[in-house]
Amino acid sequence: MKRLLSFCKYSGALALLCAALFMPVAAHGKTIPQLASEMGTELDTQLSQLTSRVTMIVTTPVNLRNLNESSALGLQLSEEFAHYFVSMGYRVQEVRKGSGLFFDELNGEMLLTRNPEFLANTDVSSAVVLVGTYVRTNRSVRVNIRLLHTPTNEVLAMSSGNIPL
Repeated sequence: MKRLLSFCKYSGALALLCAALFMPVAAHGKTIPQLASEMGTELDTQLSQLTSRVTMIVTTPVNLRNLNESSALGLQLSEEFAHYFVSMGYRVQEVRKGSGLFFDELNGEMLLTRNPEFLANTDVSSAVVLVGTYVRTNRSVRVNIRLLHTPTNEVLAMSSGNIPL
């Protein structure tokens, strides 16, 4: 564990992810999965007041200072939110599904891709999309998540949380 934390210390954005995954948040003892669960509960409460369970797409939260950039933290947050909403009974559309199974001798069998050429479908057919941003401050990483109504871009629910550094 010490060796892993030492490696994380020198890896920039990876350090944020390592800190949040391996060390409970100082003041509250929360990890990224716990923060995502709490924020997901808040989003679920807001959304359930509007409608029954809907199909949604979970996207990767991005850096607020550069909306074309994410990190290991954003990738992990999207996985945690997808997990939360599936466990709460929502239908989560997997948009990274490739058009076919890819076999690689060294890496195994894969079906997920981010290469647009290999995606099975690029149409957004869900009613709701989870989007988010994060920003690092001196003392924490602030995470902001929104559930958008796909046809109208209306914000249906919002939640924010902090991961202390």
